[in-house]
Amino acid sequence: IDILGTQDGGRRITTAHSHLPKDRKNLHVVRYAHVKHVNFDENLRATGVTFVINGTTKHVAKAKKEVVLSAGSIGTPQILMLSGVGPKKHLKQLGIPVLLDLPVGQNLKDHASLPVVFQIDKSVARKPTDEELVDAMFNLLMGRYSKLLHHEATALTGFINTTSLHGPNPDIQTTNFFSLMQSPELKGYVAATGFNDRVAKSILAANEFTNTYITYLLHLKPFSVGHLELSSANYLDKPKIYPGYMSDDRDVKTYIRALNIYSKLPETEAFKKRETALHKIDLEA
Repeated sequence: IDILGTQDGGRRITTAHSHLPKDRKNLHVVRYAHVKHVNFDENLRATGVTFVINGTTKHVAKAKKEVVLSAGSIGTPQILMLSGVGPKKHLKQLGIPVLLDLPVGQNLKDHASLPVVFQIDKSVARKPTDEELVDAMFNLLMGRYSKLLHHEATALTGFINTTSLHGPNPDIQTTNFFSLMQSPELKGYVAATGFNDRVAKSILAANEFTNTYITYLLHLKPFSVGHLELSSANYLDKPKIYPGYMSDDRDVKTYIRALNIYSKLPETEAFKKRETALHKIDLEA
């Protein structure tokens, strides 16, 4: 199926640009600000937040009704623990006064994804021409639609049930990336993903002499649970993240089923026409 992306007219946009009116009077955005902690009264009611602008000037924003934390799955528990809301033992170790002993940061779930790399179009593969790259860059600079603005992950996605292919409840989502031979976009993408050198070189090797098609298998309903902890009582220090990927055998089995399904794609008529071959990624044993 096709899915929506954060684009408008070929340009990347944010929800602020797409949804917020420019003259909204009841919204005040403070730039270069970092929240230190939430402030509470003697009844443990949130009264506001203390934040720092440009790392130097401390301010207090007082709430008339309530405080809403929306700093994401990492930032929100970090702020809560810095405010004294979290596991008692952990906060005491860092010298943070404990207001509420709660398992904050102890139920971290993330959708891990695995890449499956295929080499395709072996006899007709080609690399992007200089003219195509120049045209794409020119259109981008002129505010027109450009191939450089096309995001493969939002162009095509799929959902499968690994226990019953015709079942109604998928447990795997796929996102897909197509690259011409020796694609500069693929090189940039691989560099940004965080793969180690061994894996990155292996993926790029698949693209050296053929076009490539990469599908990512993303677990929709992971059972594995991770957690995060504060690294210190300093609000500027990044927390320690323990994602816990594959810590539950049920997730491992789900990925094995998904890999078995996708490893058979080269045997289908559609993929045979594209001279598809599964590429083995060089992994440490």
